[in-house]
Amino acid sequence: MSEDKEDDRAFADAFSELDIMIGLQDIKRTQKRIHTAIKRYGLGNAGPGLYIFAGNPGTGKTSAGKLMGQIDDRKQNMAVVFAGYVGKMNGFIEGNPDMERRITKTIDFPDYTTDDLLKIFDLMVCEKNSDLAEMELPPIEMSDAFRNTLKGVLDKARKEKNFGNASYVAGLIRAVQRNHATRTATETFYSEEAPEDSGQSVTIQTAWLPEDLGEYLSPSGR
Repeated sequence: MSEDKEDDRAFADAFSELDIMIGLQDIKRTQKRIHTAIKRYGLGNAGPGLYIFAGNPGTGKTSAGKLMGQIDDRKQNMAVVFAGYVGKMNGFIEGNPDMERRITKTIDFPDYTTDDLLKIFDLMVCEKNSDLAEMELPPIEMSDAFRNTLKGVLDKARKEKNFGNASYVAGLIRAVQRNHATRTATETFYSEEAPEDSGQSVTIQTAWLPEDLGEYLSPSGR
């Protein structure tokens, strides 16, 4: 296989990981342009430049930067990425007067939309269900009420300053799992402890319910 074909395959493999990430359209377009320029104009070992990745936590800056490094490592085309919050990155540039003219491009990583956050939530739950399947455990199920409440929680949370985006979703899922485990364990206990002739019955709701969102239902939304 020729070197060019190896480069194309390396790019395709690395870019496929970037492409499946939710959002990040600006970085995807930029990376395609870099690859095209290197291929078309024979830039060889010329580095593709310095980049600023600016955005709130959980917007994919670190993941995108790592994948960008994998893509541009083919011919030692080193990309240097400075990543951080928008305000801090602005301060970084202002504190280094000569830096601004050296920056190839500043890429903003905006907060995810509510619909994007729901997609991220579904991807994370899908990954957890795959792990549960390997352990021969039942998959996570959600009630319609949980799903509707979740959308409202995410819609409100994303308006907060320094919103955690994907990190917030990951934390929410961990909290729901804990709350769900506690609730179902309690329901199981009372179901087993109820006297058979008492006429009392406890229904164990195994699907995720709105109440399993726990602290995320509070005004602060965590």
